[in-house]
Amino acid sequence: GPQLDLRIAQALSSHPGIRIEHRSGSEYAVNGRPVRLEVLPGQGGPDILVQDGPMRQPLADYLSGVSRNEAWSEAPVVQSALHALPERRRVSFEEVFPESRHQAMEVAVMEAQARE
Repeated sequence: GPQLDLRIAQALSSHPGIRIEHRSGSEYAVNGRPVRLEVLPGQGGPDILVQDGPMRQPLADYLSGVSRNEAWSEAPVVQSALHALPERRRVSFEEVFPESRHQAMEVAVMEAQARE
């Protein structure tokens, strides 16, 4: 809205080398980097928080490039489909040492079929 645009303009006035482009909704780009801007009610008008990946920070601090007032969300733990299976249900195979790429592919196909 207009208050957000005014706050962005005020922040940019003290950071002339920075460009902020509105993309859609709360999606913006700061010097080409995709971020989200969130408006929070503040004492002197709305405060703007920047969300850049897992980090949230007030716009003024973000534009200044300082680490002050950063808040980090927990990074999600990424696991493979294998980790989702209990160990007792995992399929393992005898270790073999194929002598050619063709043999290695045959072994891989047999192991894949056994897993299905």
